[in-house]
Amino acid sequence: MRTMKKIITILITAAILLCLCSSCGRQEGKIIFPEDDLLAGYRSEKDLDMEMIRDAGRIKAVHFHRGDTEVYGEIYLPEGDGPFPVIVISGGFATSHYAYQGMASMYSENGIIGVVYDPSDMGDMGADPYDFIEWSVLKEAADIESIISALSKLPYVDDDNIFLWGHSMGGFASAYVGFRNPDLIKGMILVEPAFYLNEDAKEQFPDIDMIPEIVPGERIFGRSFYKDLCSFDIYEYMPDYDRNILLFAGTLSPSIGADMPELIERAEKSLPSCKTIYQKGTDHYFNGMPMLFVIDYTIDFVEDNIQLGSEDR
Repeated sequence: MRTMKKIITILITAAILLCLCSSCGRQEGKIIFPEDDLLAGYRSEKDLDMEMIRDAGRIKAVHFHRGDTEVYGEIYLPEGDGPFPVIVISGGFATSHYAYQGMASMYSENGIIGVVYDPSDMGDMGADPYDFIEWSVLKEAADIESIISALSKLPYVDDDNIFLWGHSMGGFASAYVGFRNPDLIKGMILVEPAFYLNEDAKEQFPDIDMIPEIVPGERIFGRSFYKDLCSFDIYEYMPDYDRNILLFAGTLSPSIGADMPELIERAEKSLPSCKTIYQKGTDHYFNGMPMLFVIDYTIDFVEDNIQLGSEDR
C-alpha cells in the first residue's frame, strides 16, 4: 500500500511539473509560443522542424518553416559542442541575409550562435515594387517565432539564452516578439528600431475598413501591412518586458535618434530595463565602424546577461 501511495505521489508531482513547464511556454525542451491573436493568421500547427540545405560544418544553410512557407536562413556555429546562446538577426526593410553574414560569423567566433534569414514574402531593394504586397511586419514576427521554435530543438542551442537583434524594420519585428514573450527572450539589441510604424499607419488610415487591397507608393504594400500596424501599439507592450535591452540610436540625419528623438525617449520611459547608446555622427544605417561598435557591444551584452543565469525564469 505504501509503495502504491509513493507511485501515485510521484505521478501527481510529475504531472504538476509538466503543467508548470507548459505554462512557461516550454515543453520537452522545445519553445512553444503562447497564443497571439494578431499572429494567429500567420502561424501554423504544423511541425516547425528545419530542413538542411547545405551543411558546411560550422555554417549551415537551412529552410525554417512557418507552415507551408519556407524561410531561408543560415546558422553560424562556434567551435565546440555547446549548448551555445543564440542571436537571431533581423535586418532592415528589404535587406537580404547577405548583409549580416559577417556579423553572424563574428558572433560565432565569440561563442554565440549567429542566425540570419530572409523574411518570407519580402523582396530586396532591387526587387519589383509589387514584391512587397504579401509582406507584413507581423508576418516577419511569425517568421522569427518559427526560427526560434526550430532552433530550440537543436542539441547545441541553449534555449534559455535566446537573444534578438534587429535593425530598423527588423528591430520593430524583433521587439514585437520580445515584448510579447518576456519569458522566452533573454534580451534584445535594437538598432534604430522603427517604432514610428504604428502611428504612421494609423495617421494614414484612421479607419481600418478604409484600407484598400493595394496601397501604392515607392514600395507597393498590401492591405495586411497597414491593417496589422493599425491593430496595436508597440509602446503598450513595453512595460511587460523586464529583460535587459540595448537600444542604439544615431545622431546624424536621417536617423530616428536625430529626427524622431521623442520615440527613443518614450521607449526609454516605457521599458523597465533599457540602456540607450547614441552613436555620434552616425545616421540610420550604422554603416562601417559604428556597426562594428554595435557588434562588440552586443557580444559583451550577451555575455553579461548569460551570467545572470536561468534562475530568473
